[in-house]
Amino acid sequence: MIEIAEDEVLDEASDEEALIVLHPEAISLKDAIKDIFNHSFKFIGCRLIYLGGTMANLTFLGEKGFYYLGASSLITTTQISVLYSSTGVIFAVGVFAKGAIAEGRLEDVGEIYRQGMLISAIVSVPAVLATYFMSNILSLTDQSPDFLNLVNDYNVIYMTAVPANTFFMNNLQVLLATSDYKAILAQVSLFSLIMLPCSYGFVNGAWGFPDLGASGAGLAATLAAWGSVIPTTLYIFFRPYYRKTYGITRCYFSLKMFKDLLKKGINIGLQAGIETIYLTLLSQILGKISATALSASAPIWDLSSILTSVTFSLAHVGGVLTRKVIGRGDFAAARTYGFATQIMGQIMPISCLIIFFAATTPLLEIFLGKHHIDSVDFDDLAAQMLYIYGVGLIPDSVRNIAAGNMRGYNDTLFAMLSGFVNVLCLGLLISGLLGFESPLGGLGALLGRTLAFTIGACVMGSYWYTNSRDIQSVQSLQAHEDSSLWFNVKTWMNAICCCRRRPALAAPIADVVVVPADGGRHGFWHHDDEEQVPIVAASAGKSVYGSIQADDLNYIIENEFRPDPPSRCSSCYFL
Repeated sequence: MIEIAEDEVLDEASDEEALIVLHPEAISLKDAIKDIFNHSFKFIGCRLIYLGGTMANLTFLGEKGFYYLGASSLITTTQISVLYSSTGVIFAVGVFAKGAIAEGRLEDVGEIYRQGMLISAIVSVPAVLATYFMSNILSLTDQSPDFLNLVNDYNVIYMTAVPANTFFMNNLQVLLATSDYKAILAQVSLFSLIMLPCSYGFVNGAWGFPDLGASGAGLAATLAAWGSVIPTTLYIFFRPYYRKTYGITRCYFSLKMFKDLLKKGINIGLQAGIETIYLTLLSQILGKISATALSASAPIWDLSSILTSVTFSLAHVGGVLTRKVIGRGDFAAARTYGFATQIMGQIMPISCLIIFFAATTPLLEIFLGKHHIDSVDFDDLAAQMLYIYGVGLIPDSVRNIAAGNMRGYNDTLFAMLSGFVNVLCLGLLISGLLGFESPLGGLGALLGRTLAFTIGACVMGSYWYTNSRDIQSVQSLQAHEDSSLWFNVKTWMNAICCCRRRPALAAPIADVVVVPADGGRHGFWHHDDEEQVPIVAASAGKSVYGSIQADDLNYIIENEFRPDPPSRCSSCYFL
């Protein structure tokens, strides 16, 4: 018989004691939406402050003339591609850190942060090289030399900011995992406070600053990046709370953790890189169609630098919170958080689409400056591109949020593969055909983007839906992680095509869950007056200490319930 002291929480547990987690009521969709909103509102709000400075920098540059405006489009798309490819690798730091906190491995957070710094330094090298040689890469698409010279002036300076941006993201991930939003706000506010005056001054030669043009925009970005990341790094290393609670300064290195972190991070980085490379190539297609199409697309790329980051940030918050509840063993809550994030994710694109239709002229005046009055046809083309772009935000949100939620299940490879096939390959094919082979021109190229994102949303959304339904235990999660990509793809295709719904791979929820006090494997215990049966269960809620014999606990762990394999029918061709 297990004795549970519900009102007593011991400071320390001996080797023979175990942590008892009592089940609360399942989290409701409403409560999950509130939690998602609470975290995402703070995190995205801080990201918007950061992106506001970045967007203002390139807007100041675009207002200098027609070719500066076109160059700002190329700079924005290429910068997004390099930035999200490199910093996307660091997204794994936030997921791993939140999982460690949920599982009570607090000192591992410091190790994850230090390894994130090492990974940041590693990924900065190819990112710097890609930025430096970007003009040479763009020249392969026969862009106008007037555009390329301005892009090169910017990138030669901006490449020194790339390492700071990766370290910036590493700080952001740990602060997000520990819910230190005040520090996040301080970091992004400092970035924009440095960026705005430096950008306006160096780009326009105002307030006694030298008139550096495109080089000035790159210099402002560099000063802002390093000027904000250094104080935040010192804050994390020297604040007593982080040093004592999370072992930030502890000298320890886990090669296994580094490999896992790098493996998951590379998949996330490749996913982000593949998708943003498509946007870069799409801007090249617009430039090949006409210089007018490229310049008219400037508002899209300026908005994309903001809205893409908002979608990525919301998806990342959803993944981090999903990982938190999975770390506690509550797989039902993980699925609920997934639905909540999808609901929250549709608010932004639908709102943006309404704004695009209702306030087209003011938006074009903001992003095109004086160039919006040059030609009625130019105005019409820019407005139509804005509408098509707005429609594409809806499937883009579904796709990215589904990928973010799967990170909580430690599944990052499928999202990368889906991005390569559905976005890069199909997107380029459709955009190229509609852009060059149809009378739609630049509008057709953007329409191809929307169609590719819609296909990707169907694929990634159904993959998350079936897996979040079927992964309902530690065992099924481990089986999913240990399976090959091809096996998981076949399982997903079977779930989509099979006429008989697959049963959930879990037993009923337990009354009590036993977690070894030494942090070992989870043992699951359903207590009954007549028998004691080991089962698979979700867990979350109030934590108290109780007593249990070590032999009984070993019996539970060694005899864990394993669910039967899913049933098959005559239409199951993939398993």
